[in-house]
Amino acid sequence: MRIFFGGAEKGSYRNLLVNAGVTRFAVNLTHFPLPKRKALDLPQMFASGDIIVYASENDEDINRYDSFLRDNADNLHMVIGRPDYDGAWLGDKYVPIWNDEQDLERLAFLCQRYGRAAISDKAIDAKNQGRIVNIANRWGAKLVGLTSKPDLIERIPWDTVIVGSWTSAIRYGETQVWDGHGLHRYSAQQKESARKRHRADILRLGIDADAVENDDVHAVGMLAIRSWQQWEHKTFQG
Repeated sequence: MRIFFGGAEKGSYRNLLVNAGVTRFAVNLTHFPLPKRKALDLPQMFASGDIIVYASENDEDINRYDSFLRDNADNLHMVIGRPDYDGAWLGDKYVPIWNDEQDLERLAFLCQRYGRAAISDKAIDAKNQGRIVNIANRWGAKLVGLTSKPDLIERIPWDTVIVGSWTSAIRYGETQVWDGHGLHRYSAQQKESARKRHRADILRLGIDADAVENDDVHAVGMLAIRSWQQWEHKTFQG
């Protein structure tokens, strides 16, 4: 299982990820500003890392989506499809999305036809988790998850997961920290006590604990990134 870090459509987040040595990025094309006067150089922008692109559910601009894919397909690792788009021309890079928790037959069709499917956590509930796993196993399909819920990531045999919640540390003042056993998330209201309690854990992750306690945006963001990386390593590779 591999984590791709979401939020890379925003320059400040992308720069932080690149500085952290991240090599797997996820870009929401709906919010990705495209240059109007110069060519888009994705390898340079993402330090030659692997890129997954997807779009918001309410994005109706299929022409922009199609144009971007046709111009940049060679530099993309994976494309999460739209329900109204046939990306078969992309070959193995194309992953159709399933987003209707009531229509498990549709998921089975996608797994049978393509051997892979992307699923948002909005389409997963306690009743259909087992069915999703059974369908994927039946057809030997690879699943790509759009979720930042560690328990859900651990319960379903994902091939790849797009995690965007690390940005909440920057946007909302969360504290996200790996303590050697689990990944913990604390709200902004809990940050003072949480950061003092986990000071030793923060230092072990190579992050400046004083900067985190002083609410330095770079340090808090790096802490979240390093924590997710450690969680991925210990949970799926350790």
